[in-house]
Amino acid sequence: MRGQISAPPEQRHRPVAVALFRTPYPQGLPVRCALLRRPGPFVLDEVPPGRWHLMACSVPVGYGGPLAPAGVLPAIADPVAIDARPGVPVLPADLALRAQNELDPPILPALPDISSAAFQDDARRAAG
Repeated sequence: MRGQISAPPEQRHRPVAVALFRTPYPQGLPVRCALLRRPGPFVLDEVPPGRWHLMACSVPVGYGGPLAPAGVLPAIADPVAIDARPGVPVLPADLALRAQNELDPPILPALPDISSAAFQDDARRAAG
């Protein structure tokens, strides 16, 4: 499965996690995921058959989670339902990041740690 993640100008250099979940809410571990240094094209290989929900999340470099300064929020993409069937190619899916609001479910705990020091260092060098 492949697609494109877009973001507003102020979020175009943030690392992004994109993942497939069983439900429209990020519960448990994703079935497939990818880490990107910035919004753009993504590929998720070997998507198993079934109905999945594609999600993406982005955080500023150095994001401190709930302890981040006021106004520093993750960016998320609204979930997209994906049907994967054996022998049938999955159409590309495009996601648009937007600022997370207080009514959105938390997505960060379910995704790989894109705020980790190692990943953030890579993202800083790539954005450099």
